[in-house]
Amino acid sequence: MRRPTQRLSIISFGFLLIFSAASAVFVHYVSPLRDANFQPNSANAGSLIPWLREVHEDTWLHGASVLAGLLAMNLVLIFRQWSQAETPHSASRSQNVLSKIAGFLFFARWIAIGSTLFSALWLVVVQHYGSRSYAPSSLETLTIAALLAINFTFIFWLRSQLESPGRQTSWYQGVSRKIAQVLLLAYWIGIGATLFRGVQLLFIGHLLVEWLVD
Repeated sequence: MRRPTQRLSIISFGFLLIFSAASAVFVHYVSPLRDANFQPNSANAGSLIPWLREVHEDTWLHGASVLAGLLAMNLVLIFRQWSQAETPHSASRSQNVLSKIAGFLFFARWIAIGSTLFSALWLVVVQHYGSRSYAPSSLETLTIAALLAINFTFIFWLRSQLESPGRQTSWYQGVSRKIAQVLLLAYWIGIGATLFRGVQLLFIGHLLVEWLVD
């Protein structure tokens, strides 16, 4: 049974996804590109709807950044809770079907985490080269995949350090656990920053395509 905090995070994330989709549709319909007579240039970005004419580009960008930040925070909370879930080996072997389901969910969660991080890093790489038409090469794609492999190896090592028995630990194990806790905090901060930047680039890209900002 899911804990209330995990359920709340998923509900909150679902609400933000729906709000993001609604915002994307709203941006599409208020875009000046809906006017057949509109000719885009470097100085005329912004909606042509009268009550939105006074909305500055910074307002659109700040709104996209705030929404990206909220989504990133929710994803970090969900991913952190998923990473603390039981491994398939810790499930009861007497309940074979439930054990298989638990194993499937465990790996599906990590695949979801990996896919999301891969997408965010992909967007960051594209933005680094300053071109929306740029596609990372095979070498860059493999580099991103290798970084994610190192990332997951690192997080599983941290989990093993923090989940090791606490009684009769040597001073080395105690120090190792403290270091693991600090690194784990830095790890999730880094994950949050990566997700935020990726989602922010996605939202700003949509604003650029719809010519609400330039």
